[in-house]
Amino acid sequence: MKKVVVFYIEEIERARFFIRFEFHNNIKSLFITNNLTVYLYLKYKCKNICLLNISNESHITEIPNLNNTIERKLGYCSKENGDKLYLSVYNSLVNLKNEYEIKCIFIWNGNKIGDYACKYFSQKNNIKTLFFEISNIPGKIFVDEEGTNKNSSLFLNPEKIDKLNYNENEYQNWKKEYLKIKTGNFILPQSKKRNKLLALISILISYIGILTGISVKNFCLWSKLKELNVFKVNNYILLKATNNIDTKNLKGYVFVPLQVENDTQVIINSKVSLKTLIDYAINYAKKEKLKLLIKPHPAERNNTILKYINNLAGDDIIVTNSNTFELIQNARIVITINSTVGLEALILNKYVIFLGDTFYKNFDQERLKKYLLKYLINIEYFSNDKVDGSSLIKYIS
Repeated sequence: MKKVVVFYIEEIERARFFIRFEFHNNIKSLFITNNLTVYLYLKYKCKNICLLNISNESHITEIPNLNNTIERKLGYCSKENGDKLYLSVYNSLVNLKNEYEIKCIFIWNGNKIGDYACKYFSQKNNIKTLFFEISNIPGKIFVDEEGTNKNSSLFLNPEKIDKLNYNENEYQNWKKEYLKIKTGNFILPQSKKRNKLLALISILISYIGILTGISVKNFCLWSKLKELNVFKVNNYILLKATNNIDTKNLKGYVFVPLQVENDTQVIINSKVSLKTLIDYAINYAKKEKLKLLIKPHPAERNNTILKYINNLAGDDIIVTNSNTFELIQNARIVITINSTVGLEALILNKYVIFLGDTFYKNFDQERLKKYLLKYLINIEYFSNDKVDGSSLIKYIS
């Protein structure tokens, strides 16, 4: 039997990332998807790719509760379609197992319906899984054998990181370079403007797959178009937002960096809403007699949240669009749900309050250093360079 690593992919961006992986020891890559755009893209790239086997056939006796998946949380698909997608992924993996020796299944994030099916299948068949997530640390990516965020082995067993060893000089050199990048004209790659035409074409092709029955419905067309701002949906303008605020002269303040309301981290990994976060920070700042600085996420499209923030702006509550890293540098306290900004604040030795579920809560400076240097994998997500998948052999051997 041919040895393969199976990649389950639903988004074109993840396809671009995973096709960079190459393996040794006669292990090949095999891709499966429910997305017609991803299928056509990978076919064009001459990769081993197949669409899901959509049928009513079932190799399992029951389907787990899928209500905590992204698609169900956001109302993108019905219970019927969710169950159908789950079965389709599971059935496809059963068929592949009859033809190939599956060494490992690579999954992005782990919070989608298909991800659930992949994990359940791997557990039933004693096949290893690897879950991937952007770390937002340049040149590094998060990889874990159990899941990401609160489903990761690191969240469930934070003590595992204590076994890792690091060199203090290496960390200080890394931190020096990191600060040099962040204090320059650094723009997160995912914040750069998308090609709207290509994104629109991708969405429409994917939806054609759903309409023709090639794919199972797992996203809302209107929501995708709204995210892309195709119809120029008007948002509340934060007229009271302050740019280039002089934070050094504020003599300490509480900084709250907001995430997008429908971000996976918020809807899946937290019982705390953005409004709850803001209200908590207001009370905390009043108690400590500090000003409160709030930075809305630039991708936020929820008018209710934007209006709420706008109405708060005043002398003691400042809404700002200033550079995030500068806001962290001069803050006395950073309060967040579970964003990477909290991790950046820890790197700068700031006191951070995490209200959501995140393994960052368990980090002291020692664990932080071990996480950055030894736990994260040295792979740049935003690159076209090939990736030696065999470097992850400790997980898939």
